[in-house]
Amino acid sequence: MELEETVKEINTVARAQHVKMASSSEAGSQLVKFKALPTHLQFNPYITSGYRRPLGTRDCMKSVCYTHNESLNIYSHAFFVIFFLLSFIQYVRVWQYNQNPVVSLFILIDYFATTLPFGLSVLYHTFMCHSGGYPVYLVMLRIDIAGIWLLATFGELENIYVTLYFYSILRTAGISLYVIFSILIFHNLMFNNNKKTRSLLFTFQFLLRVLVIIIRLSPYGCGQKHYYFIVLEICNSVGVVINALHIPERWLANVKMNYFLNGHTIMHFLIPFGIIFARQGFLIDMEWLLEQSQS
Repeated sequence: MELEETVKEINTVARAQHVKMASSSEAGSQLVKFKALPTHLQFNPYITSGYRRPLGTRDCMKSVCYTHNESLNIYSHAFFVIFFLLSFIQYVRVWQYNQNPVVSLFILIDYFATTLPFGLSVLYHTFMCHSGGYPVYLVMLRIDIAGIWLLATFGELENIYVTLYFYSILRTAGISLYVIFSILIFHNLMFNNNKKTRSLLFTFQFLLRVLVIIIRLSPYGCGQKHYYFIVLEICNSVGVVINALHIPERWLANVKMNYFLNGHTIMHFLIPFGIIFARQGFLIDMEWLLEQSQS
């Protein structure tokens, strides 16, 4: 009788442990639910499942081969890394007539500033669940933030240069101030772990870019009055807002958006689409600079 009671007790404990694991893990996979995550990975309570458990370096890389709620973020930005690498052919229409070293410099800056950040984003989303915990996550986060900063900073330099082209003193001052402010912002981004502070710093940089657009479209701005950079800022702003507010998953609680169509995955497509539009504006600006140097 005592043996039977002992066996029953063991079975009861085993069943309880199985139920507990099933509530936090998804059957047949290495995925866990939101509540089972380390606190530093609990970003969005509206994404309830599909998370990777803490993984070693090799398992993080292997996770690219199965579906989880970071898969689309990884695949989308990996696609845009390849897309922007191959898009070098777009510069040919300018490069073949180019004898202006400034244009050559801006082409190289634009090429790397629009490609490298997506590679850094892939790195972050692949290794953010590393079993090294918060210290490793913080390194990955800083790598991702560095990519965002790189795109926001170096992608704007030619816009300032063209907008103030006929005002040499203002042009030099504008680029210098933007670079100085951006370096200070980068320093704070790397050493300040407060999410609100990071958002304020990027917002300040955004407002500087908006100011340049306003000057460009005014009677005092130089270059062609195109609207491609406005499309870029709209895509960026909408993407950031829906990601921060968890839209649409906040409104559609009964619809599972753990893997697709949540705010973060939508942002991952909006931002590169905005860059594709901005690239057209960049090429127009480079052609305009060539015309000025030949006149």
